[in-house]
Amino acid sequence: DAIAYLWKRLGTSCVHLDETHAVVKILRDLVEVLAPGAILLTETNVPHEENFSYFGDGDEARMVYQFSLAPLLLEAILTGDSRLLADWLAALEPTPPGTTTLNFTASHDGIGVRPLEGLMPIDRFERLLAAVERRGGRVSMKRNPDGADSPYELNITYFSAMDEPDEPDATQRESTQIARFLAGQAIMLSLRGIPTVYFHSLVATPNDEPGVARTGRARSMNRRKYQADELRDILSRADAPPARVLTAYRRLLAVRRAQPAFHPEADQRLLPTNSPATMALLRTSLDGRQRILVAANLGGSPETIEFQRQFSLRPIRDLLCDDPHAPTTGPIQLAPYQVAWLEVENPI
Repeated sequence: DAIAYLWKRLGTSCVHLDETHAVVKILRDLVEVLAPGAILLTETNVPHEENFSYFGDGDEARMVYQFSLAPLLLEAILTGDSRLLADWLAALEPTPPGTTTLNFTASHDGIGVRPLEGLMPIDRFERLLAAVERRGGRVSMKRNPDGADSPYELNITYFSAMDEPDEPDATQRESTQIARFLAGQAIMLSLRGIPTVYFHSLVATPNDEPGVARTGRARSMNRRKYQADELRDILSRADAPPARVLTAYRRLLAVRRAQPAFHPEADQRLLPTNSPATMALLRTSLDGRQRILVAANLGGSPETIEFQRQFSLRPIRDLLCDDPHAPTTGPIQLAPYQVAWLEVENPI
């Protein structure tokens, strides 16, 4: 945890020092001797390139938190514009052999925004901060060496972050929030790397304002502690968001587990689309026998994508459809905030 600040040396920033990387290498060697099946994971909530430096030359961390994903994904869904997210994903290089990333959208801390440095224009960044505050979140600051403060993390549950406060119809507002949230989770689950799911994402926990008031800490917003009977009662309401999200999430996980193309090291290729609201990526299993086309509509209007004409990809099975053998010929129609996992025909 926060390994970047391990070593202190006068006259330096005391972050990412050579000595710190040397300690990570030593820990890696010790782990591989004493616990060969264990994975050394580093947590460094810093800009993307600094974060990935903890892979070293394949001789440091086995796994690194993918910190840039959560804020980029959130901003893409709230704006209906996937381009920053897609461009970042397209530029990602495979990690060294035997290593991978830990993909996540939420944790017991806030959504770090330092990992957006160099990835998001300032005007879009400022709109993201405002959007979080409008949804009841907090923007926590850090003190810089020059004495000025700058945003460090967003304290909000990922479910509350997907709210649409301008929607006057309560039923539609709830449906939009659930659809947005599940779209983000489906994208996270489909990316190269290993996904990890925070408990509160499984049960669509809203912002814990009483927790913040009680502790005086903004991070309490996403740390609600349920009593067992309370949680059972919440989940017993089948039409409420917690039960609806949990049911959908369990299905996503069950489907994902069965797909070789979602192996952590399986190839990932971004495909261009014609609308800013849509994004697509192709995953290919290690043995090349399965390919899954992940198609997403992050906007509030229906979208059509013609993958067969554009890329000669012919979907043969919709893995998330109630009828997995439903016909998938012709253009792909995506409802607002829909993500499709389409198994495509392998080239002859």
